[in-house]
Amino acid sequence: LFFKESRPFESIGGSELGSVFPPPPRTVLGALRTAIGDAQGVSWAAFSNGSDETRATRKIIGYGDDLGALSLQGIWLSIIKASENKDNEEVERLFPAPLLLLKKRTDDRDDFERLQIGRPVRTHLGEVHLPELPKGKMGYKPLESDWLTLSGFESLLAGNVPKTHDILEAKKLFSKESRLGIARNNET
Repeated sequence: LFFKESRPFESIGGSELGSVFPPPPRTVLGALRTAIGDAQGVSWAAFSNGSDETRATRKIIGYGDDLGALSLQGIWLSIIKASENKDNEEVERLFPAPLLLLKKRTDDRDDFERLQIGRPVRTHLGEVHLPELPKGKMGYKPLESDWLTLSGFESLLAGNVPKTHDILEAKKLFSKESRLGIARNNET
C-alpha cells in the first residue's frame, strides 16, 4: 500500500510526494470503514444520502466524525519474533527510537550513546537545561527512523542504552517510495 503525504499531487511546486509510514490513525480508520462497507455490499451513493438500506452499516461504521460502534485502540508496528515452534509465535510491538538515542559507526560496528540533561543555559525562554552529549563524545547522530523492541525501549526508559539487537532500522522493516501521480482506470 502507498500512504502519501497530505499535500495534493497538483500542488504548486510539489510534483513528487513521499510515502508516510506508519500511516496516520485517521487514514487506517478510513480504510477499515471502507473495507467493512465494501464487505457488506453497501452502495456508497445510498450511504452518503442516508438511505434506510444503509442504516445497519451506519450503526457499525458511523458516518463522518461519528464512528458508530467502530473504535480504534491504537496502531502499532509489530514484528513476529522467530520461534522454533511456529504454533507459538510471539508478536512484539516496536517503538520509534526517541531522538535522545544517538549512533556512531566505528570499526564496522555501531556505538550508541544517549543525550543527557545539560547545565542551565540562558535562552529567550529564561534559564533552561538543554540536552547535550556526554563530555568527550563526538560524531554521534540521532536515530531518525529506527525502531526499538520492547526490551530496548524499557532499557532506554531506565536510563541505559539498548542492546544492538533491540534496535531495528526502518529500511529492514518497510520501504519508502516517491510518486509523481496516481494512475487510475476510469472503467473501474
